[in-house]
Amino acid sequence: MIFDATEIERPHLGYLVRNEAIQLAAFDRILNTSENKITLSNAHLSSLKQDDDKVTLRLSEPGSSKNQVDVFAKLVIGADGALSKTRQLAHIGTTGWEYAQHCFSITIKTEFPTQHITWQEFQQTGPKAFLPLENGYSCLIWYDAPQTIAQLKQLSPEALKQEIINCFPPLVGDFNVVTSASFPLVRRQANQYFNGRVVLVGDAAHVINPLAGQGVNLGFKDVETLMELLNNTDLSQHRLLASTLRRYQFKRKADAQIMSGAMDLFYHSFSNDKAVLKSVRNIVLGVVHNQAWLKAQALKKAVGL
Repeated sequence: MIFDATEIERPHLGYLVRNEAIQLAAFDRILNTSENKITLSNAHLSSLKQDDDKVTLRLSEPGSSKNQVDVFAKLVIGADGALSKTRQLAHIGTTGWEYAQHCFSITIKTEFPTQHITWQEFQQTGPKAFLPLENGYSCLIWYDAPQTIAQLKQLSPEALKQEIINCFPPLVGDFNVVTSASFPLVRRQANQYFNGRVVLVGDAAHVINPLAGQGVNLGFKDVETLMELLNNTDLSQHRLLASTLRRYQFKRKADAQIMSGAMDLFYHSFSNDKAVLKSVRNIVLGVVHNQAWLKAQALKKAVGL
């Protein structure tokens, strides 16, 4: 199945942005915001305490009990990732599981012009995907069993390149392996998205199968929704803030659960070779592909509309 941005009257279906670029942009915004600015270096969150009026955060320099500073806030937004210390210190539990696969990300330097398309092929061992970057770089995604990924990580760049040639759909030209990294596939959902004056966004609130790159989109929608709801909320009013955060949780938790379920459906439907399931899957894809309205709705959901 082929998806094209023109089907929903948009110039692009999406953008691939390195995580470091987003982090640098966020830090730049913080450093150029004069109001109540606190700049710390090499500090980590060591404790979090809250009451009806405020949250007290203690930031410490690793390995030192002297270099500490207490920060007071009316609201703390936990945006510190899947292993969120904010979530832990706010006593918010999680539910979820690990999948039986790891994801291997391989950065390559191509000898052919950057392609402004991305593709994904589902194989019995797991999906293989191609993600274009810039300046002749691209990223290959390889799902497989943990032991297989562990073996691939031990290969030299030249040997890994040969394995890519053997297992991936053919690329349009030559390439060289630059670097690689892997991580386990996990599904995790915070039991609640807020506790008191602490609220979670992004991977701190939900981690889904990265099959279609929808995790970061969910995080952006978290931020957008939270900012809209907080726009007319007096943070000093405890009950009003609690009501606002409940609305945020209602809206965003449902969306994250639906997307998690959809990614699991794709993952289990495509990562096997059972004849009956393949037939049903192909029929469903054929219906969606031939029904412009259905295809457009799927695209709109994927791009966050």
